[in-house]
Amino acid sequence: MKNPNFKTIIFLTFLISLTFISSVSADTAINDSCTISSSATYYLNNNINCSSGTAITITCDDVVIDGNGYIIDGTGTGSYGIYAMGPCTNITLKNLNVENFEYGIYLENVENIILNNNTANGNELGGIYVQSSSNVTFTNNTASLNYGGIASGSSSNVTFIGNTADSNTDCGIVSSFSSNNKIINNTVKSNGKRGIGLYYSSNSTITNNIASSNKKYGIYLLSSSNITIKNNTADSNYPGGGFPDSSSNIYLDSSSNNTVINNNINSSYYGIYLDSSDDNEVTNNTADSNIIYGIYLDSSDDNKVTGNSANLGNYGIGLVSSSNNTFTSNTVNSTFQRGAIELQSSSNNVLIKNTVNSNYHGICLFSSSNNNTITGNNVFLNNQTAILISSSDNNTITNNTVDSNNYGIFIFSSSDNNTITNNTVDSNNWGGIYLDSSSDNKIINNSAKSNGQRGIYLDSSSNNIILNNNATLNDDCGIYLQFSSNNNTITGNTANSNNESGIQTDYSSDNKIINNTANSNIRNGIHSYYSSDNKIINNTANSNTGTGISLVYSENNTITDNNASLNHCGISLSSSNNSIVHNTIYLNNYGIYIGDYENNSIYINIFNNTDNLYLSSYSVIGKNYWNTSKEQGGGNYWFTPTGTGFSEITPDWNNDGYCDYQYNLTVNNTDYLPILWDKSIPEINIITPVNETAYNTSSISINITANDSLSNISSVTVEIKNIINISLTLNESYYMGYTGNLSDGVYNITVTAVDLKGNTNTTEPITFTVDTINPEVVINHKEDDYNYSTNILNVTVDDASAVTVVAEINNENMSQNIALENISGYFGNTTHEFAQGEYSVRIYAEDLAGNVNSSETVEFMVDWTAPIVSIEIPTNGSYISFTNLKLNVTATDNVCESVMCNISVNGVTVNSSEVNTSETLLFDLTITEGENNISVVSIDDNGNIGENTITVVVDTVNPEVTINTVEKSYSHNSSILNVSVSDINLDSVLAEINGLENIT
Repeated sequence: MKNPNFKTIIFLTFLISLTFISSVSADTAINDSCTISSSATYYLNNNINCSSGTAITITCDDVVIDGNGYIIDGTGTGSYGIYAMGPCTNITLKNLNVENFEYGIYLENVENIILNNNTANGNELGGIYVQSSSNVTFTNNTASLNYGGIASGSSSNVTFIGNTADSNTDCGIVSSFSSNNKIINNTVKSNGKRGIGLYYSSNSTITNNIASSNKKYGIYLLSSSNITIKNNTADSNYPGGGFPDSSSNIYLDSSSNNTVINNNINSSYYGIYLDSSDDNEVTNNTADSNIIYGIYLDSSDDNKVTGNSANLGNYGIGLVSSSNNTFTSNTVNSTFQRGAIELQSSSNNVLIKNTVNSNYHGICLFSSSNNNTITGNNVFLNNQTAILISSSDNNTITNNTVDSNNYGIFIFSSSDNNTITNNTVDSNNWGGIYLDSSSDNKIINNSAKSNGQRGIYLDSSSNNIILNNNATLNDDCGIYLQFSSNNNTITGNTANSNNESGIQTDYSSDNKIINNTANSNIRNGIHSYYSSDNKIINNTANSNTGTGISLVYSENNTITDNNASLNHCGISLSSSNNSIVHNTIYLNNYGIYIGDYENNSIYINIFNNTDNLYLSSYSVIGKNYWNTSKEQGGGNYWFTPTGTGFSEITPDWNNDGYCDYQYNLTVNNTDYLPILWDKSIPEINIITPVNETAYNTSSISINITANDSLSNISSVTVEIKNIINISLTLNESYYMGYTGNLSDGVYNITVTAVDLKGNTNTTEPITFTVDTINPEVVINHKEDDYNYSTNILNVTVDDASAVTVVAEINNENMSQNIALENISGYFGNTTHEFAQGEYSVRIYAEDLAGNVNSSETVEFMVDWTAPIVSIEIPTNGSYISFTNLKLNVTATDNVCESVMCNISVNGVTVNSSEVNTSETLLFDLTITEGENNISVVSIDDNGNIGENTITVVVDTVNPEVTINTVEKSYSHNSSILNVSVSDINLDSVLAEINGLENIT
């Protein structure tokens, strides 16, 4: 039967095929507004004026639209130039000009978008906008005069390359709620707010873009992470005019773990601004000529700011309420306002190796910026202060170079517990280190030299420590305290060659000035003015143009153990009620000057000057005290360089060490016990530590006797290894103390005793060892046993000192201790002989300090006697007629309970096993016809060998017998039997006669 529709079906199939081929290969022209519902390549044939709604709507996949440069013009609100609401894939839009819509191009829920060389201008909300899409590429598009230029939202894998977005009301290029964005080589200028923005986005890069002249931010991150901002130029992004706001070239808002690197960011209010943003890295950026800050952190923590420049702005780098940030190797030059690097209410930050020069202030900490570290910075040529700390505590300022500023380091406004150490603070115009109204700070090991005023200056600052600083060659004082700077400790400093005094206190009390050097100053070495209750102890104040130590209107001070020599005047007192005791006052023009003042106590001093005493014309009305009791040391030494001093020319007939006459200095001033010139030095005996002795404790008792025939002992000190100085305390007849905790090692110790006359004796060094570690003991050859009696033990001992090594020897018959001898690097027994037997030995090693190690033990055997092997069956030389025999063996040993037993037959080992000794052992052997040599070898644990060998002959073949010449009868009764027998092992031949008699 024929099918009437067959031809029709063929024709329709052919027509559909042609239609399909056309849709994928031919381009389709668009002449007016339309909806694209078929996959194809489309092109504009002319401009399109869309009077309402959307010009082109895409509802399918795989669409390419080429605008050919024609314009699609719209009517604004509620309209779209190009619109796609997916889901759909593979949309390419190129060469389009889309103007005057609400959105020029709007694509949503599309995968694989290419937007190339499009222009979207004058659109009400957005020029080009992609929402909830993926794999989007924007290249060479232009978006101007829109509200927003080019944007993506809630999208991933978005790439912006070579686009231009300028003069938009809000932003140029924006991506929000997106990931894996790439924003590269775009130009965003003159936009109303932001040039480039990433909001709530991650894992993206912003590279090689130009973001300039935008009214708020050049590049802006909001709540975004893992963004790299690199090699961009972002400049002049601020509104201009009006009160400055947060406008920045790069702004991070609540964004963390981002990298900002190698950007050129100049001429905004802020170069880089981090707001509530943590754990970012800001590296190698140029942030110059910004109006407020080059780099600014607000409430941002744990960031690393490295290798940036922030020059030529009002401020360089600023922190507010930010903590745990690190600023390294940044450069801040030529800023105009308060601080080049400025911290406010910011703590636990580290500023390291930054260069800060030619600014108004250098580095500033304000408003409870606590616990920061400022180290290794180079801060110079700043107009005011290099490093300024205000109302901030517990900061560390260390190893900085601070020179040629107006002020060096300035700590003020109740800034307490700061540490200033190892800084070089030289050649500053006004002062080196300056504390104002600040307490409990430490100024240690700094150089404060050649400053225009004072090296170190304390004003109304108390309880500070000034230790081991070099304050020399300053135009005013080396170290200066004034206005109730009380209870400070000034120790170990050098204050030489200053144009005023080396160390000076004005209106300051209860300070300790100890162990300082104040030499060659233009005025005084140490000077106190209206200062009381200070202790000036053990200082050197020599070769000063004025006075070595001077007190003016200062009472209740103690001046003790100082050396004031080669000055115009050694000690000058324009004050009352002071104690001047045990000082050395040598070769000054005047030893001591006393004005119209009284009740000073002056005794046990050594005066040796051209004029030892100069009294003003009014001093006759003031009474001073020139001696104490004999028991306490008496009066003073009165020498002159010419040898004509009172102590030198006045006799001592009773040999009590004092002149026989009192020394009347002037009215009301008499030394009743002037001290004879005593050259005898103290005698010292070191009781402990004992020379060349080792101690097993780190703190060792020091016990010294020191005596002087003519004077009491003033002090006894111990010096250990040229490092530790210890003052000993007199306890009955002994001077005692402790070394303090010493590490293990060898120490030299010297003892110095000074008597009240100033005579000094220092002992030759003695040596002792601190050894708190037990000897290390190793028993060598620990697994060995021995077949000899001496040189068995071999012990290595490692210790800092010599050791005694004892072996505790035990076995079932004896227990004894023997000393081991040191034999070429090990300890052993060369003389003790061990009897044969089993031993347990514990090694005791004791060093010179008494440290004992008894942890090493060893068990071994001494046995040089070979085992005895007895073969009971078979016997040696026996003959047997079978090849399988049972060997009966006994092995005995004098020590070992078991031995290794090796059995061989004719040189071939047939059994090897460990057997118990003194037991009868049975072994099955198979031997061969003929002679067999059976050997049993026993080897004990020490290698002693016992052996027994026997020979056994096996003969399993019967003899062959032949009776020769047998006759039936014989005529004789002997020599009748004639028999031939053949056998290799013939023993005997028997003849049995009539079954009754056997004869051989």
